[in-house]
Amino acid sequence: MGSKPEHGKGNEAHIAMKASFVSQLVSRIYFCVALTALSLTAVAEAAQVDVHKQYTFNLPRQTVADSLNDIAKHTGAQFLFPYELAKSVTAKPVSGYFTLLEATSQLLQNTGLKSDLVDGVLTISSQDDASTAFNQSKGKSMNIKHRKSLLATLVGLFAAGGAATATAQDEMQESARAQNVLDEIIVTAQKREQNLQDVGLAISAITGEGLAKRGIDSPMDLQYSIPSLSLGSTVVGNAQVTIRGVGVENIVVGGDPGVPLHMDGHYLQSSAFMLHDLLDIERVEILRGPQGTLYGRNAIGGSINIISNRPTDELTGKASLAIGNYGRHLFQGVISGSVHDNVRARLAVADEKRDGYIENVSDLGGEDLGSSNYTNIRSSFEFDVSDNVEVFLSGYYYKNTGNGVSERWLGDYPSDTFLDGQINYYELNNAGSNITLSDPRKVRVNDVDGEIVDKAEGVSVDIDWDMGGFTFRSLTAYNKNRHADAIDSDASDVVNLNQIDFNQHETYTQEFQLVSADREDFNWILGAFYYDETGAYEEFFDWDNLFEVGGDKFVAEFGRNVESKSIGLFGQFEYALTDRSELIFGLRYDHDEKDYSGFILIPLFGLETPEGSPIVVPFKDDWENVSGKIGINFHLNEDVLLYGSFATGYKAGGYNDTSPAYDPETVEAFELGLKGGWFDNKVQGNVSLFHYDYKDKQEFKRDDTIGLSAIVNAAEATING
Repeated sequence: MGSKPEHGKGNEAHIAMKASFVSQLVSRIYFCVALTALSLTAVAEAAQVDVHKQYTFNLPRQTVADSLNDIAKHTGAQFLFPYELAKSVTAKPVSGYFTLLEATSQLLQNTGLKSDLVDGVLTISSQDDASTAFNQSKGKSMNIKHRKSLLATLVGLFAAGGAATATAQDEMQESARAQNVLDEIIVTAQKREQNLQDVGLAISAITGEGLAKRGIDSPMDLQYSIPSLSLGSTVVGNAQVTIRGVGVENIVVGGDPGVPLHMDGHYLQSSAFMLHDLLDIERVEILRGPQGTLYGRNAIGGSINIISNRPTDELTGKASLAIGNYGRHLFQGVISGSVHDNVRARLAVADEKRDGYIENVSDLGGEDLGSSNYTNIRSSFEFDVSDNVEVFLSGYYYKNTGNGVSERWLGDYPSDTFLDGQINYYELNNAGSNITLSDPRKVRVNDVDGEIVDKAEGVSVDIDWDMGGFTFRSLTAYNKNRHADAIDSDASDVVNLNQIDFNQHETYTQEFQLVSADREDFNWILGAFYYDETGAYEEFFDWDNLFEVGGDKFVAEFGRNVESKSIGLFGQFEYALTDRSELIFGLRYDHDEKDYSGFILIPLFGLETPEGSPIVVPFKDDWENVSGKIGINFHLNEDVLLYGSFATGYKAGGYNDTSPAYDPETVEAFELGLKGGWFDNKVQGNVSLFHYDYKDKQEFKRDDTIGLSAIVNAAEATING
């Protein structure tokens, strides 16, 4: 029989084994804790920052986590922060020359977070010493007590994927991903900074870098990269801008564009700027469809927003020289930097000279046409009045004395006459064939003695005052545009039919805005807009007598003087219905008044006063309108947005030269769109369907009896696309 174990000795052995195991476990835990403590100490020592060293920052509006990671990559600094909280809160943009504490303090304004320097390490925590984690499943916030424990510190430090302590492998993977992911574009289409793909509008936006890559040298080139956009020049200097078939009819003083141009948020009545270079531009935004709520009476077809680069703290500069045929040379230069502790400045200059590329082969002499001789200067200053008040002062000057306008027959010279009894000078003087038919870059025209100039200048002052829960903005601008050209109206050298056109705008605009701080549940903007325009347009004709060879000259003068005033009150609200959907609602009230006087002087026809002065026909009228928008955004996931909207637009009425007024036009627009990013945002695709119902649409109608056109109101029109 086997012996029974001695229970006492067995228990002793069992206890000994337990003690050995516990001893080993305690030793291992102690070793891990000691190693962790040593690692943390080493990390903390490495993370200690120089509080006096300054860096250049240019951080866009993004999550706090992204901003902190960008700072870490840029400076090598390390942060301790609750990652889940930081990635759910939007940081304020930071641009300038700051220390790390100054930069983090600025980007955390109105976020509920604060930055501290603890034992030389930058830490981010809640202002009430509590962290707020975002519950992804419910889309709501819950408070979690902030614990400065060893574990929380390690998690906070290493959860930030972009921290300076990331391994080389992680950085290589992140870099590889970044190279294959489309960049996020921040736009201000709704007068607040938003990701382009999160805005429920049909928008195209191109950054300055994107413009260069696409070879877009001037706004005229945009039409080759932007869907539904068409641009063309006019004889009065303005650009004729059309989006989705909606644009401008009346191109002279007293008319209004259907697609207005905004420069740094300021409305420009004259679009002559559109014909020239895109100098020192941060981005261009093209909004399609009526933008009546936020942009007012003229944005019935859309809006084009050009945003220039802002001054920097660090001294930077660049220059380029382009040389081409026809004696072309174009110089462009930019310099930017700090001029004082709280003042930054920027200067951009462009100067182009080019001979005409349309050869004038007339034996009577005359310059070649299509030349360029312009100078474009823009300067800006940015002032940090206090921690929450910023002033931006900008001015520009543009002048072009090139003779870019020419009239050419697209067919052969006419074989009949314009009016009964008129002399056909082409046959009388054996004009022969039109040389333009065989070579579109050759003309045979008289040298018209008249002024040729395109000039624009202006100044603007912007004030941004961060008042905590909202921002107050004041946008003030004064602009003056002048265009004069001389044209050979008959497009030949066999008769003198000379025409001189003069067009001038002088405008003052003032806009006030109250913009809510970015929130997850409810955002809003309220505003008031005032517009004052004084304009003049004149056409002067100096023609040979069309009814009698050698008779008195036919001299005529047409024109108009206009004073326009407009007031707008608007508001737009965005409310989160769920964690995936938002409701957008907006209203705007506009009141327009135009004081107009058209004049005409044709002595040969007896159209003059007894004193020999022009006959003046005065008009005065006013209009008012309420426009609005209602829309809904639904996020299928974080990368795909489905949106639908109903919006109305309005364009004020106006006048033809000496005939009755035409009424305002209105539109009702329905739109359904999809914006998406696929394959880890390596592919983006946006599509929209729209339907427009117009009433009283303003259109040109030609009177064949007298050969002139006038703007009238069509009963209705529809546009689908």
